Amino acid sequence: MELTRLSIQNFRNIEALSFSPASSFNLFYGDNGAGKTSILESIHALSQGRSFRGASPRDLINNQSEKFMVSGDVRDSRGVKHTLGVERSRSRLKGRVDFQDADSIARLAECLPLVSIHPGSFELITGEPGFRRAYIDWGLFFCDPQFRQCWPRYQAALKQRNAALKKGYGDEVVGHWDIVIGDCGETIDCARRRYVERVNEALPEAASFFSQSVEVAIEYRRGWDEQPLLNALASRLESDRRLGYTFAGPHRADLVVKYQGNEASRFASRGQIKFLTVLLKLVQARLYQLDQEQACILLLDDLASELDSERLAALIRALSEMRVQTFVTSVEKNEELFPQGDGTRVFHVKQGRFSES
Repeated sequence: MELTRLSIQNFRNIEALSFSPASSFNLFYGDNGAGKTSILESIHALSQGRSFRGASPRDLINNQSEKFMVSGDVRDSRGVKHTLGVERSRSRLKGRVDFQDADSIARLAECLPLVSIHPGSFELITGEPGFRRAYIDWGLFFCDPQFRQCWPRYQAALKQRNAALKKGYGDEVVGHWDIVIGDCGETIDCARRRYVERVNEALPEAASFFSQSVEVAIEYRRGWDEQPLLNALASRLESDRRLGYTFAGPHRADLVVKYQGNEASRFASRGQIKFLTVLLKLVQARLYQLDQEQACILLLDDLASELDSERLAALIRALSEMRVQTFVTSVEKNEELFPQGDGTRVFHVKQGRFSES
């Protein structure tokens, strides 16, 4: 997968920017606040309609404008091309694929799959369970059609069941949604178990890129006990009525990351947590590549401040071997870390403007 053109208008401090990225590495360097991260955020918005930094969509719009627009051309490994666009006003988000309105933002993500590593990524180890569920579900979105079909059905049924619980509806109404939740929930659980197994199998190879043999594994906790989900829902019905929401199910699932046999969130150092996060993200990109027979795109924001130079160089080598198109930001130029040649472009960013160096 390759992003061959990127155009940005009124996105944060970038008024207008258009360029053709290099096929391998694109390095953006400059002072803090110059607009480096905004370029990566715009690519993320083109794929998912939002920033990876969790900012309010309204905060992404330039102060002097009513909306931002990002567009780009992508080409997959088979040579299939798409033109993508996303437009965000203060009240509405609109996505387009090949100049037609997209029925959902997920359609953009299909055409522009990307993995991002940034200072907030380390919440994957230490943050709320939702970060870890999202990690698994990103991979399943691309590789498991059953998961993609069941997940929205599960979410809709869960919303309806919770509403029925809060309003005190009878067992017949709640039971109707139990059947949908039980069926879809078991499918989601099986898919997640399989994906976690694949992650654990791929972790040693990812660690070898860093010339390290480490004991890393993730344990999957599915969100309810070992009985069938339908039974768990029935056994907890009265408790759920008191709570006003559904306690058991895959929406409560979590992962525990183990490092050298210990729970990483409790016992790993900050440096080890950074390393583990990079490993897991690298595995995520590698599994996508194996499933789709092409690489996704990687966004690496301010990694020089988060990884030591040795590990950063090893990560760049790994991405080069995997032939991943990568967009990197850094305060320092650090161009010696990247392969030289036509596949690499280096840009200096200053006050929302950039120039190739």
